[in-house]
Amino acid sequence: MEQTGFVAFMARNGVAANLLMIFLFVAGIASYQTIVQEVFAENSLDRVQVSVAYPGATPDEVEESIVQKIEEAVEAVENVKQIQSNAAENTGSVTIEMELGTDIDRALDDIKAEIDQIQTFPDEAEEPDVREVTSRQSVVRVAIFGDVSENALKETAYRLEESLATLPEVSFVDTSAIRDYEVSIEVPQDTLQAFGLSLNDISRTVAASSLDSPAGSIDTESEEVRVRTIGQNYNQQNFEDIVLVSNENGTLIRLGQIAKIRDGFQDSELVALFNGKPVAFVEVFRTSNERVLDVSRATNDYLEGPFAHSLPEGISYAIWSDDSELLNERLSLLLKNAAIGLLLVLLALTLFLDIRLAGWTALGIGVTFVGAIFLLDLAGSSINMFSLFGFILALGMVVDD
Repeated sequence: MEQTGFVAFMARNGVAANLLMIFLFVAGIASYQTIVQEVFAENSLDRVQVSVAYPGATPDEVEESIVQKIEEAVEAVENVKQIQSNAAENTGSVTIEMELGTDIDRALDDIKAEIDQIQTFPDEAEEPDVREVTSRQSVVRVAIFGDVSENALKETAYRLEESLATLPEVSFVDTSAIRDYEVSIEVPQDTLQAFGLSLNDISRTVAASSLDSPAGSIDTESEEVRVRTIGQNYNQQNFEDIVLVSNENGTLIRLGQIAKIRDGFQDSELVALFNGKPVAFVEVFRTSNERVLDVSRATNDYLEGPFAHSLPEGISYAIWSDDSELLNERLSLLLKNAAIGLLLVLLALTLFLDIRLAGWTALGIGVTFVGAIFLLDLAGSSINMFSLFGFILALGMVVDD
């Protein structure tokens, strides 16, 4: 009786079987070049965040003119579980938590559509930023350390952060273990009395002279252009040049003439050391569909190349941790086990059966696992610690069988 079914068909049609084998091998190799690589699988948090910047606004103004309108708009979206809002100075954000199992891409589109229909945001408010809330995964942590000034250490760390962020493989870099910049202004009481000023007068003048403010928008045939006046002061020289008093005879009294201005760092108890020396940490993250091995390789190449040759005297760097090493070790273990397993299959089948049969069996095992990468990619999964562990278990069972 003639056998039927997929396996029987392939047994009778060698050309079809060979074509399928070639397809699986080529598709698997191609998928490995693009499939997402991550140390641990990233899960969706089922949350969407809407953020709107409103420069110069108080928290109450943000609550009334931004947050409440967003809340009312997103309540109409299906499968909304919970809405959390935050109104702060200059910005407001609303986080929408969706029911478990909701198609987050569709929910994101629905929320964008509702936000786009809001026509009553203040003219000074910037365009809403609507994005899915995801967890960023740290890949490489770089320590920048040395017996140098805090400013030199921070500037070097920021330079590294900006350079790494421009790499095609890297999209998010963060610097930590450093204090924020601060400009402090001290004016003696007798000086204030001599010029008939108060601290509130100086505070208002400084605030008015150091402000980026919106100046409306210009409508063109193809787009709307927002206009802003740029007047933010950032360093000691900028603040020293602020005019406090101007007399009828043209005499100008500037802030630097009556005040002691220090351009330094915020007072805090932050102390960070690496090998007993002051340190700043630069952390490189993997986001979205970026590949952890590519991120690590690009970061290490830049550190060993341009960055190492441009380090200021007295400053050194060290890779404090590299999470991609975990994935590399698991991948190396899989490849090592695969090589040993296929060798054992070849030896055993050659000794007891036939070398031609042994070769086809070993080839079939290899093609099957390469093709599994294509199916993994097709299912939207990734190469991570858990999927590689599954590959290792399956490899052991197949070789034993």
